[in-house]
Amino acid sequence: MIRPQVPYLLETYHGDSQDQAPVHHVRTWTAGRQPLFEDKRAVQDLVTCLHRFDARGEAEILAFAIMPDHVHWLLRSRDGRPPERMIQLLKACTTRALNTRLGRCGRRVWEPVHFDRRLSQPADIALTARYIAAGPARCTHKGPVHAASVCLPWDMLSHKGLSS
Repeated sequence: MIRPQVPYLLETYHGDSQDQAPVHHVRTWTAGRQPLFEDKRAVQDLVTCLHRFDARGEAEILAFAIMPDHVHWLLRSRDGRPPERMIQLLKACTTRALNTRLGRCGRRVWEPVHFDRRLSQPADIALTARYIAAGPARCTHKGPVHAASVCLPWDMLSHKGLSS
């Protein structure tokens, strides 16, 4: 298996213990796969929601990548909430922010479905974090904004001192 070379990302992850909640890799798409995140303001709305969610202690956002029409999150519940509830809250925050900024009401932003993979092994968590962080380099979307500016990785693992 070829592993992407992401020098700033962890090589080993030591944050797991038996008493911690599992980590989830979540991928969700925009409604109709519209490239909403070509707009830098929409990206900022999503990033603000992610940071707020992490700062309030509802979930630990370990990593994320924002692509034009979908998002990858690596997260862990801090308060025992099931991943479905955390995803619902993140989608609601982003939907509210985008609709408010655009002056619209009740407009759907996200597809109702999502992909969720539970990860418990440190090696799986590290590999998935590398995959997420390398996603923007694989982004081939050609929209009005250059791909590098809309496909944003964020590495909370190294931010929290968990990288080696």
